[in-house]
Amino acid sequence: MKILFALNLLILVAAVILGDIVFGACAFIGLSGFAINVLNRKASTVPTALPH
Repeated sequence: MKILFALNLLILVAAVILGDIVFGACAFIGLSGFAINVLNRKASTVPTALPH
C-alpha cells in the first residue's frame, strides 16, 4: 500500500512538472482513494459503542 502511495505522489509531481492535467487527475484520484481507505480503516478500528 505504501508503494502505491509513493507511486501516486511521483505521478502527481511529474504531472506538476510536465503540466499534464490527465496525469494530475489520475494522481489526485489515486491519492483521494488512498485517503478514503485509510479513514475507513481508522473508523472501523474505533469502537462505536461500549459493550455492557
